[in-house]
Amino acid sequence: MQFDMMTFGIPMVELMRKEPDVPLSECGAFLGPFAAGDPGITLNACCTLGHSGCYVGVVGADAFADCFLRRMRKSNIDTTYIRVDHTHTTGISMLANFSDGSRSFVFTLPTSAAALLGPEDIPGELLRQVRWIHVSGFAMSVSDSIVELHRRLMREIGDNVSVSFDPNYRKEMIDADRFVKICATVFERCNLFLPSRGEAKLFCPSAENDREACRNIAQSGKKVALKNGSGGCYGFRGGQEKHIPGLPVREVDPTGAGDTFGGTLIAALLEGTDFFEALRYANAGGAIAVSRVGLMDIAPTREDIAALLNGT
Repeated sequence: MQFDMMTFGIPMVELMRKEPDVPLSECGAFLGPFAAGDPGITLNACCTLGHSGCYVGVVGADAFADCFLRRMRKSNIDTTYIRVDHTHTTGISMLANFSDGSRSFVFTLPTSAAALLGPEDIPGELLRQVRWIHVSGFAMSVSDSIVELHRRLMREIGDNVSVSFDPNYRKEMIDADRFVKICATVFERCNLFLPSRGEAKLFCPSAENDREACRNIAQSGKKVALKNGSGGCYGFRGGQEKHIPGLPVREVDPTGAGDTFGGTLIAALLEGTDFFEALRYANAGGAIAVSRVGLMDIAPTREDIAALLNGT
């Protein structure tokens, strides 16, 4: 079977504070569990728009795995290559949002089943049948075996496979210098680079700011989309640069919006849409995501995006 998109991820669930400004160190209520992990959110957004997808990962034999797998199957994502480990539990993320826009996380990922993903999980028979592979720097931060998987993967795929790379750097998981080092092979191979504010400069330290870093990176032949929150995004292709303004929506919860942006963008590019027009489409996907609470259930449909872009 051919898949439009595949990701090697970190199956997990997220529990998020019900109210803002309640630190994780204090007693308080949570919402969830929500099926989570940025690779899955990105893949889910793409598949919600009608594309076929395959997720490769490891879960525990527990109720949180059931939550994650049920969400994947609801979006018709192939879960054949998600294996179950009976000695580790499914990964958990706990999140607190604050009024100043900051967030605080606690992750169990390094000791979870997700961390067991390794080179032996690469479905070699499928690599010749997939059009697009999405890689998360956050996933690569979880374990050495996941790093090795992605290094081997980059060697084994052909030039006909497009690769997107979203750094999604989390200081709670790894220091910046080591992060850049472990992601180097994927960064060099990727066709589409998807940094958020502060991340582009990590991969081009000689640049004065993120936009200059993106300009320099785009000169190597990559398409670059710099996510800029409510300010929309900046697109870079060769010597071209374009700002795509944000869309006016009422923000409810920004969690997962950048990953939804990425999945919406990939869907448009798979359909042959021009890069800068695809960014406009992705902006709408991200804007719709921030107006909803959740992680994968927030993914917009084609009708949602058309309504927002058409002002209806």
